[in-house]
Amino acid sequence: MSPIGMIRNKITSAGAKGAEQIRAAAVRATARNGKEPYAYEEPSEDVLLMQENISERLREGEIPSSVLGSSLYLKKDARPPLFSVFVDVKEPDLRLFRSTLTSVLEQTYGEYELYIIDRGISDQVRDVVAWYREKRIHYLDISDGSGFAGIFNRAASEAAGDYILHLECGDLLTKDALFETALAIMQTDAEILYADEDRRDAKGRRFSDPYFKPDFSLDYLYAADYMSRIMVVRRSLFLALRFGEEYEDAPEYDFVLRAPKSGIHHISRHLCHVWQKGGPWPESYY
Repeated sequence: MSPIGMIRNKITSAGAKGAEQIRAAAVRATARNGKEPYAYEEPSEDVLLMQENISERLREGEIPSSVLGSSLYLKKDARPPLFSVFVDVKEPDLRLFRSTLTSVLEQTYGEYELYIIDRGISDQVRDVVAWYREKRIHYLDISDGSGFAGIFNRAASEAAGDYILHLECGDLLTKDALFETALAIMQTDAEILYADEDRRDAKGRRFSDPYFKPDFSLDYLYAADYMSRIMVVRRSLFLALRFGEEYEDAPEYDFVLRAPKSGIHHISRHLCHVWQKGGPWPESYY
């Protein structure tokens, strides 16, 4: 049976429990949006500096448990992960493109590499990447007309990270996004992680339409593609399953449906400001 057919069957058989969880998520979102105005609060400068200090000590080889303190539970043999961040672009709005790059380069957690997948035919993206002169940025020119799923599969094979994540042009990571994700990985050893998100405006200064996601629910997953961005996947798992090129319109959803469900973790923090033109979140998000 195809994944889409499986989804239909599971939606039908999810029963009262699944419907209850979907309604509860909608109620939470309505309550939070309706009772008080939403305002994203960036971590204080002191917190961001502390995260940078911890990240530097981890990069220098100190043991995570000694850096983070014994009061914080970490998995045995936990180590700081390396992230491979992918940004897929095709003749982008350069202002949005630069804002996405800058949001990655401003992370308090420094163990990452940034891959720019250029599907355009002009040199504008290459020129922007060259201007940054950042050794952690890798430029991939893949303008052969392939679909996103196939291109991403190829790019992931070239990466070196322990975990991978994909951003759309215009998305902004919060400054603590990779730090909070690395911490969650060292605490849970999860294979797939996802976090809450909201929407940015064109200038990247105002944020609205928060999306408070539920903790992992199999029934909810069968009913809606709710993980969206930011979703982080262990690279070895991704390379074992890869995106299905026959599901070009929803490769991430197809991937999660086929992946093991025992190692999925929700980070209940807003870690991504999503760029999306138009109206409110798609109904499937709720």
